[in-house]
Amino acid sequence: MRNDTRSLPALFRLVVVVGALCGAAFVSPRAGATTQYGDVTISARQPADIRWAHGYLEYEVTISNTSPNKSHTVALRLPEASVGGGDSIRRMTRTVSVGPASATRVSLFQPALPCDGYGLGVSIDGRRQREQVPIEGISRRIGGWGGYGSAYDESTMVLVSRGAPGDFENEARPAFETGGRSSGRSSYYGGSTNDAQFPRAESPVAEWSTSWLGHSACDAVVMSGSEWRDAPAPVKAALRQYVECGGTLAVLGPADMPETWRARTTVQGDWTVTFAGFGVMLVTDPDQSARGWSSDKWRVLRDAVSETYEPFRSMESVEGANDHFPVVEGLRTPVKGLMVLMVLFVVAIGPVNLIVLSRMKRRIWLLWTVPAISLLTCTAVTVYAAVAEGWSGRARIATLTVLDQASHRATTVGWAAFYSPVTPRDGLHFSADTELTPQIGEGGGGYGYGYRSYDRGRGRPRDIDWTEDQHLANGWVSARVPVHFIVRASEMRRERLTVSMETDGTPVVVNGLGADIRRLWYAAPDGTIYSGSDIAAGAQARLAPSQRIVRGLPVEGLRKAYVQDWLPSMVSFESAPAQVLMPGCYIAVVDDLVFIEPGLRNAKTKDYKSVIYGILGEDSDEG
Repeated sequence: MRNDTRSLPALFRLVVVVGALCGAAFVSPRAGATTQYGDVTISARQPADIRWAHGYLEYEVTISNTSPNKSHTVALRLPEASVGGGDSIRRMTRTVSVGPASATRVSLFQPALPCDGYGLGVSIDGRRQREQVPIEGISRRIGGWGGYGSAYDESTMVLVSRGAPGDFENEARPAFETGGRSSGRSSYYGGSTNDAQFPRAESPVAEWSTSWLGHSACDAVVMSGSEWRDAPAPVKAALRQYVECGGTLAVLGPADMPETWRARTTVQGDWTVTFAGFGVMLVTDPDQSARGWSSDKWRVLRDAVSETYEPFRSMESVEGANDHFPVVEGLRTPVKGLMVLMVLFVVAIGPVNLIVLSRMKRRIWLLWTVPAISLLTCTAVTVYAAVAEGWSGRARIATLTVLDQASHRATTVGWAAFYSPVTPRDGLHFSADTELTPQIGEGGGGYGYGYRSYDRGRGRPRDIDWTEDQHLANGWVSARVPVHFIVRASEMRRERLTVSMETDGTPVVVNGLGADIRRLWYAAPDGTIYSGSDIAAGAQARLAPSQRIVRGLPVEGLRKAYVQDWLPSMVSFESAPAQVLMPGCYIAVVDDLVFIEPGLRNAKTKDYKSVIYGILGEDSDEG
């Protein structure tokens, strides 16, 4: 998410405005629409009408202020006219201040939910503008979305850059249709990449998004080596974050990469495969045509695309998600208890009440005893619920983080769940670099998973605000209904574990992770694994050698953890560190949140767990 405001000389103001209006969007954007409101000119561009099954779509809005001495506060609402219902995005909003003679470009991100509507609504300095920025139609097509609920429609998306071979799409489509996926978890579910899309980017790489969320809807990005070499540093950093979050980047030509990535490189046929974070970067020789690619070369790319898509292949229902990652017990409706309560209420307010008043010869009192008994019953139920559950919410979050200490990037995947007896007024808050995928499938998918199917007749429309952070404002959490998300995040962070060696070869660590470490394993350069426990934040500790040693060179270990169910993967990291540790790396288990926000700010009951896979190295400015 960007907010790049620049003060400009008046003589160049017109040039800036025209240049700003040429701002780019991502994933084959449609032409931008522009509307002028006095000093303020607003241009909006939206993604193409594609099917996407996960990640966020980015809408770029450029705001130009030609006033030489007055700032303006601009509030954006997308869509201005929402016509959707059920589980959907009702509105995305953002407020931004634009200084005199300057321009700013901001983004609104749409999570993977339908969003029906039209027009970008604008308020300037608190005044709602009558005229909208004429956006043709908000992107609404998600795999499985057919307008009124539909069967699950699996589809992966491979973005092809301008510089990739011109026949790539034509050659890739049959290669993907005939191949499916050859290995991995998807084979258990019969999944494939047969229904892949290959949109061609209309913008040059230099104008691509500088936020990794802008690439998060892609299951792969294909580009030439020269495009990768010449990409601006912010775009290249965003693509690296996308890869580390599980993405696939295929470069056709020479490609530079961070030094910490090089240690996880192998060769598969015509590809040099580098495992980076949870993702993979594929590099091959430059090609002017994809016609001569072998089936094995297509297979490597196809498998990588399928692996990136794997965590989003199916979606849990609300009940299934709570069974898989419980945040509240006894989610089922207590039908028997409610029936007993209703019978007792009916008996008390009817026969018992009438008999008692008859014996007292006060039947006229029915006028006040009936409402009084009803009020007393409602009060008793409310008090019981308050005593049993209280008024504060519950939060449970479990994450697996790859912390590249050299580049200061922390990449996190995991689950987050929330439950509140009353609807939280402030909703949920996360950083603008966090991808959230709500688990609201309808069930019936088998193997404990539900279909990704949305029904306009069920669920709730949701609002999201991007002004200060990612604020899930309305519709995301309802009283007494648990909500679950699978989470991916990538941020620049300075937390680290410092390791030094004493003269006898014993490693000594300083806990700079900002939270107490419950368990720690560190793999020394010779492969010996040392361990420690209960290391307070900021404290120093000597590690003891364990009986474990690093097993081989598990360069793909983190990628396997991404493709599999993330929760068991966290358990395996803690129970079998030797299977994933590489020399110079560590695993720290923390019973707290380190690299993701708590979401529900007033949660009283908290159950947090962070598993951190740290990669040591010299500081660099690669991020």
